[in-house]
Amino acid sequence: MTEETPDHVIGDETRAVSDNVASNTESEQEQKRRIVVKRGVKTVYEYLTLGRYRSAGVILRDRLLPALDIDDVTIEGADDVIRGSELDWYYDSVKAFLRAPNQYIRAAPERGDTIRENALENAVNSAHGYESPSRRAQTVVKETAQSAHSAAIGQGIIPRTLDRSSRVMGLSVQMGLQHTSWTMDMPDPVSMFRGEKDMPFVLAVGDTSSGKSTFVARAVEDRYEAGHKVLDIHDRKKLENGVYDIAQQQQTLREVRRKLGLQPGLDEQDDEDDRELEIYVPISSNLKEKKVLYYEDGTCRIKPFAVDVSSLPDTLLSAFAGNLTQNQSAEWNNQLELIEGDWTLADLVERIAEGDADDTVKQVLITRLKTMQSNGWLRDADSDYLLDWENIFRDTDTITCFSTSLMKDDRSKYRVFLYLLSTIYSEREQKQDGAYAPATIVMRELSHIAPSRTNRSSDPVEQGLQDRISDKMRKVASESGHEQMELVSDTQHWKQVAKRVREHLNVVVMYRLDYTAAEDPFSDKLGRVKHKYIRTVTQQETGEATVIADNQRIQGEGKSYRFVQPVQMVPPACHHVDRKAQYNTGWLCRDAYTDEYLDEIPSDWPVDVPPRLRVDAPDIDEQNQHEGIVAFLRDCTSMDDNERAPKEDMRKAYSAFAEEHGYDLHESSDSFGQWVAELVDVETGSGVRARQSDLNRSQDDYDSQRPYAYGGIRLNQKGLDYLNQQ
Repeated sequence: MTEETPDHVIGDETRAVSDNVASNTESEQEQKRRIVVKRGVKTVYEYLTLGRYRSAGVILRDRLLPALDIDDVTIEGADDVIRGSELDWYYDSVKAFLRAPNQYIRAAPERGDTIRENALENAVNSAHGYESPSRRAQTVVKETAQSAHSAAIGQGIIPRTLDRSSRVMGLSVQMGLQHTSWTMDMPDPVSMFRGEKDMPFVLAVGDTSSGKSTFVARAVEDRYEAGHKVLDIHDRKKLENGVYDIAQQQQTLREVRRKLGLQPGLDEQDDEDDRELEIYVPISSNLKEKKVLYYEDGTCRIKPFAVDVSSLPDTLLSAFAGNLTQNQSAEWNNQLELIEGDWTLADLVERIAEGDADDTVKQVLITRLKTMQSNGWLRDADSDYLLDWENIFRDTDTITCFSTSLMKDDRSKYRVFLYLLSTIYSEREQKQDGAYAPATIVMRELSHIAPSRTNRSSDPVEQGLQDRISDKMRKVASESGHEQMELVSDTQHWKQVAKRVREHLNVVVMYRLDYTAAEDPFSDKLGRVKHKYIRTVTQQETGEATVIADNQRIQGEGKSYRFVQPVQMVPPACHHVDRKAQYNTGWLCRDAYTDEYLDEIPSDWPVDVPPRLRVDAPDIDEQNQHEGIVAFLRDCTSMDDNERAPKEDMRKAYSAFAEEHGYDLHESSDSFGQWVAELVDVETGSGVRARQSDLNRSQDDYDSQRPYAYGGIRLNQKGLDYLNQQ
């Protein structure tokens, strides 16, 4: 026999179960309501983005507003709650939509519709304060959607601020973080590249202090971790590429990394980072006046290098000569074809001097060769410090950097860069696929080495070298997949890069730019895009960027994207040389932040050209230049006290004149100016500036630069004709 349970106890249990069931039901209903609201807001915004206002209105009427419990009565309560907040709230539009939803839905435009009013009718309507039904419906639907979004925030269903983020990945490390609205369905992560076999040409572009140069260093870290052989081959001034193994020293960049959940620098990495760095400089007499880096034990940190000139292909040597006339080029190529064995530049000079060419042709070619030889890095097969490319390519644990910052003249710097780019390509081309690890070639300041036609050097020799560099870069980029080479660069001005080079860019990382400058990369790579995407670039904070990729390289969870924005880019864990900092060069940074120190070059470096290699041709340079300027001033200028000739124009015109008549060119604008001042009575100095009427420049450009000029002289028509050849 069992004891019976009293009736009142049974009643209490029944009521408890009933209350629990009701509570669970209410909880499920609330959960379903919240899901409807979230989906409704997201769907409405997607429709608005696509211009489908009619479809957005249907969702508002049938799902979103009922789920938010907003109707003709409850709107007053919602108004009391939201009106005083910072949220968007359009009471009049919501009230109007609730009273006649079907009217506004029918009148609202859908994608592909047009508002059939001509410009005159619009002007008349506006003058009378009249808004067309379609325009009015579009405004009401949009403002009702924004108000519903605010109501959902007020009810705690969706967040007040952006809360979605997607990691933007490189090959091996995180390159950035994209912040998006929770209404956007963006996968996490997304990749900037299609995989290890993807060998793109990558360019970072942006205004000064926008963060673009930090991208290059982060890209190097990404490729280094992926097992690439990294070669940084262009440094003109400051050894900016010589700090990849130094921990980040800038506190602002360390803090950005910390906020992104990363270790602030190499010095705090979880795993010991044992990256190695080697720094090469061309052997040159310029080094006599310079200081280089030493390890603490007194061993020199810097590696000099020389090149066996006889091992270079004729096409590269011809490129070294720069622009030549038809007769000069014919003689140059003829002598290169005839010379054999382990020859030197001195041998080539001797052959040209003994040849049958005209004296003016000989003068130009011999002077070019003398200049090439005087820098000292072009030697022979018996020279010390020849580069071992086999070992360089196979040592992927070491980042290899080349710097011409210790050289004086730009011609030599261009020749060194062209040699490096050409040789890296040809050495890899000769090997079977897979013989070497993929290579990442880094080259900063792309607009300097591959400039557009309007931004080329005024020196014809430098022009020729820049043109050859652009051609070689285009070839490397077009065949990079075959040789497993990719290119990484940066620039401040998109259109200052040669068009034939820009056409081969695959990934563009666009930091802050003004509207016109931001429009160009979009237009060139993707065609027309909406204005709001271009405006986003103009509003990006320092360190934020828009990533553009051709062929939908940006991928995530099976989806492809043409671009993503805005992305908070990850600064490098290694140091970044800041030109405004106390230690504003790589040389000074290494001296300050490592155990290394700066001192004079080792006494055993053979910086002087050995006697067997010296070019002993007659010194025709100075006299030839003098005669050329005398002839130029006589034939191409007129004296006029009321005129001012821009110095840049004078030098450009003389360059074309000298090229045509076989006169040699001045190595610097200073020496050219000295000759002009000695030969004719011109006014010069810091106070003599060109007038805007003399220049094809905007007022803003003129006000910011006001180029120097020669006073009391002008180019005559013949001189202007030579100027227009440049």
